[in-house]
Amino acid sequence: MENDLSKFITDYLADSGNPEKLRELNSWLDAGEENRRLFEDAKRVWEASRQLPPEPFDMQAGWNRLNDHITQPAPATVHQMKPGRTWWKVAAVILPLIALAGYWWMKGTDSAWITYTAQHTVKDSLRLPDGSDVFLRPGATVQYKINDRERSLRLTAGEAFFKISQDAQRQFSIMVPKGVVKVLGTSFNISTSAGFSDVTVWDGKVSVEGNGKKVILTAGNMAVVNAATGDVKQPEGNFAYRCGWGNSDLSFSNQSLQVVLETLSSYYRVDLETNDQLLRESRITVRFSHMPLDEALTVLAEMLDLQVHRRSGFEYELIRK
Repeated sequence: MENDLSKFITDYLADSGNPEKLRELNSWLDAGEENRRLFEDAKRVWEASRQLPPEPFDMQAGWNRLNDHITQPAPATVHQMKPGRTWWKVAAVILPLIALAGYWWMKGTDSAWITYTAQHTVKDSLRLPDGSDVFLRPGATVQYKINDRERSLRLTAGEAFFKISQDAQRQFSIMVPKGVVKVLGTSFNISTSAGFSDVTVWDGKVSVEGNGKKVILTAGNMAVVNAATGDVKQPEGNFAYRCGWGNSDLSFSNQSLQVVLETLSSYYRVDLETNDQLLRESRITVRFSHMPLDEALTVLAEMLDLQVHRRSGFEYELIRK
């Protein structure tokens, strides 16, 4: 019977908003003063479990303190519990609650993570509790934990662009396979795959760590983290254009036209190409900030003295005049 009683009370405390369980509890409480006293004792233990300290849970020390508390004589002004089976009924509820509290404390660091997967077919967005914004490619998945002490996020799949709100007291950490990105407040892009993760900064400064190595990135810099070994490499060049899909600001610095066309094709969801090999290899510096496709094509045509030929609804070819 004691085990059934323990389960009955803990079931209610774990789901106190359930009207059916509330009705059952009230009916049981109305049965007598002993039930109400038993419930109040169990409830105090349950609520105390929410205040467990942040250090590792010492089960043995907890049992020792409980034993000391039980064996100590109660002050004369405190109501003495009647001998007999009443004490064991209380213990049957309280002891499982203590064990359950320890379990939830050890599990708490993981249960606090909130998971979000992008649903939109083009670009999804997520506002975090600290005011930071995350823009996600279709299918990208993040897990985050934001509280008074920390700002942590895991990018478990896909690609995301981050605009992290400034907070000098809480650093923002993004975990990727075998690596971690740390910032105080800035904008950057992260893409993950089975083999590696790459981090590109739009503005501000971030650190990327993996396998004992740490690199500092500023605007336009990129770092690549090997998903198997954690090795971090920093290729040369300006890779700011990789952030363009997220902030609608595509900036190219001394990039080949081939890279420009591939990036614009992905952003505008069209097919842009040229059959001129020398033209594909030519390098340009250009910026398309919140610009519709027709204006972007006009800018390219004027810069390179080209003609834009529309072959179908979503296919364009760039040719020399």
